[in-house]
Amino acid sequence: MKKSMLYKMICTVLLCAIVSLPILVACQSGEKPSSGTSGAVTDAPTEIDRTDDPGVTDPPATTAPAVTDPPVTAPPVTDPPATTVPAVTDPPATEPPVTEPPVTEPPVTEPPVTEPPVTKPPVTTAPPETEPPVVEEPFDTDKTAFTLKTGDSVMELTVRSGKIYLTDLHTERYGVNRANASGQAYSLPSQYKIGSATRYFTWQYVGYQTVEDAKDEYRRGGYRLRFKESKEKIYLDLYVTAHRDFDGPFELTAYLVNESGSDIRIIPASYFRLSVKGEATPTAWTFRKESGLAEGAIVPNFPFFAGTGIYKRPVTGNVSCSVNTNQDFNQGGDLPMMYLDYGGWGTYFGMEWSNGTLTASKDGGEGGCSVSAKLGTSGFETTLPKGDSFYLPTIYVGIYDGDVDEGSNVFKRWFLYNKAPDILLEDENEPLVQQDMQIGFDAAKYGIEAIKWDYGWWSNTPWNGHAQWRTNEGLLEVHNSAYLGVMNSVGAKT
Repeated sequence: MKKSMLYKMICTVLLCAIVSLPILVACQSGEKPSSGTSGAVTDAPTEIDRTDDPGVTDPPATTAPAVTDPPVTAPPVTDPPATTVPAVTDPPATEPPVTEPPVTEPPVTEPPVTEPPVTKPPVTTAPPETEPPVVEEPFDTDKTAFTLKTGDSVMELTVRSGKIYLTDLHTERYGVNRANASGQAYSLPSQYKIGSATRYFTWQYVGYQTVEDAKDEYRRGGYRLRFKESKEKIYLDLYVTAHRDFDGPFELTAYLVNESGSDIRIIPASYFRLSVKGEATPTAWTFRKESGLAEGAIVPNFPFFAGTGIYKRPVTGNVSCSVNTNQDFNQGGDLPMMYLDYGGWGTYFGMEWSNGTLTASKDGGEGGCSVSAKLGTSGFETTLPKGDSFYLPTIYVGIYDGDVDEGSNVFKRWFLYNKAPDILLEDENEPLVQQDMQIGFDAAKYGIEAIKWDYGWWSNTPWNGHAQWRTNEGLLEVHNSAYLGVMNSVGAKT
């Protein structure tokens, strides 16, 4: 490249020399050089016409174009610098990436796009403020007797003088009415406090609505019965429902709704009571809940608890069974379930809660018996804020023909299909062989498929310091190192 450039320069110099030669000759002959160099090409004819010897001026005329042509080729002389200058400026060609970062600046403006959701919470919080007055739908008052049917039984509730009575309860097989017509009325919540004043609820019947669960495959439906406290805007909604296409119990669920404008203190006491009647005194069956060792089980180095876990007592007075969440060893009470066996038929009652009491009491003459339910094992009360509602746990009421085994099988099948987790029906391995968590217990050796967390999983205090196990009580995460060791040995994680 350098040689070629040198060659061009030499040629250019020689060409300039040759071009300038006629000018020198013209100057020596007395002609003015300005006419050939500074004037236009059209000036040449006027010069030629003024000379006495045209032949002398002919050479310049033919060479004049050549004289002006070389300057046209002169630019190549400047070309080399022009080609080298871009090379020098090429590095700045990398500067555009310097301007590319600003392209990332738009995301800086994106956060404001997330600001709109700030206006959404008011939209989501507004509905709850308008939900408590669910009373807007009208309540019908054209009837006071309400009949419900399951796959195998019928129940009728009747409202009289603002109170509810069980007026019919029978199986489809025999059709014998087991309701106690002269029995006690259904219990509604008892007392409340506004400020320091304690008052008894004075309930007035408002009306009813029909309710249907369109998604339930067994056609669950029934009624919503509304009652109002006479002195305050406090309501009780009692839902009575049944699965029409499935054998089993009826369900009764209640809600206390406080629209009084003030917080109140509620003391429900018994919030459920139904009365039945048979030919003889019924026997109440109750079942002890295992919360340590099963009664009658013999385990080395552990205390022995006599009994079978099943209790049968005639209802000649009051028979109660209570369930609680007491975590002391074997102090969990009973299952929240009671069967009244009349011999050849019976009824059962259950509470969908882990802390409450069911009580069977003699009601009226021979064979008359009522069952009631309340929260807790002693007095229960709580604050119900204004505009809020309080759930009174669901009660199951069922009737069966045959013995307690037949009645319990009806209930268990109903509970499995309508209340238990779906996996119990979907997993062919269910029910799994289950064991409470035990330190040092070889689960795999004994074919244990499921391990339940035992008392104290939330703490790392050893067994001999059990008095401190309530540290971090209530946490779902396992902290006990010994339990974690057992879990890790079988590949279980928390």
